[in-house]
Amino acid sequence: MQNMLWYAILGIIGCIMIRCTYKKTDLRLYIALYIFTMGLAFFLDYFVLILFDAYAYHPNVFRDHWYDNTVGSSMSQALFIPSLLMLMITFQMKLRTIVFLLFGVFLIEEVFTWINIYEHYWWKSWYTFIILFISIYVLKMWRNLLKLQIPFTRFLTIYMAITTCMQGLTIIIQAFWRTHHYTVGWFSVLSRDSIAFNTAYWMVYSLLLAAIVLYFFSFSACSILLIGDFSINIILERAGILHINQYWHPILFGICLILVLLLIKKLDDYLFSRILK
Repeated sequence: MQNMLWYAILGIIGCIMIRCTYKKTDLRLYIALYIFTMGLAFFLDYFVLILFDAYAYHPNVFRDHWYDNTVGSSMSQALFIPSLLMLMITFQMKLRTIVFLLFGVFLIEEVFTWINIYEHYWWKSWYTFIILFISIYVLKMWRNLLKLQIPFTRFLTIYMAITTCMQGLTIIIQAFWRTHHYTVGWFSVLSRDSIAFNTAYWMVYSLLLAAIVLYFFSFSACSILLIGDFSINIILERAGILHINQYWHPILFGICLILVLLLIKKLDDYLFSRILK
């Protein structure tokens, strides 16, 4: 677990940065922007890490390489990177300070590769530097759009919240309890194949779910969704794509989904109940 200690330190630093920044702005604006930032980070990791195998995290929590990757990705993309970007934006840091901090990220990557808890394949640390630098300006623009409370920003924020929650939840139960897995033949390694399909599935499915939360949320809609979700999982199971262990059941996917959507609905009411200042 020595490797995980280094990732835990990253997570702790991320929590400290969150503690330093969220009180400096409207909490609702902070949460909405953080969700968008985290969503972008996970989308990038899906393409760069899962699909194109650019690098590898080695926290050594799981023996399986790809589930281990998801732990390292979560510590980086859910905590450290979003909290650092939020710190820069919230305190409106000058260019030289931003460059200094991003150079610090560059050094962290290099140190992690040097001590063999992170590995580059075709990726380079300076790619991260450039992407994060561009992200700052993208997030500043998105913050201004959030303040306008236009429907598109609300929809995308809720979409990001749903897809990150459902991706995280379903991969966690796959990794820790082996409840289910997917086989679609995209990759020869079973866990990578399952994670790749699972993530793509929720990226697409969450578009519908966001629309339901924002425009059609009711007991009837949730009941129909529960039946529809159960039916989809039965179809995937019979098609040989979804494989469920004997102590799990397709209806449990729907129950988890409804519980998450209830929380997301509460989040939407809180974030967008009045104009963000």
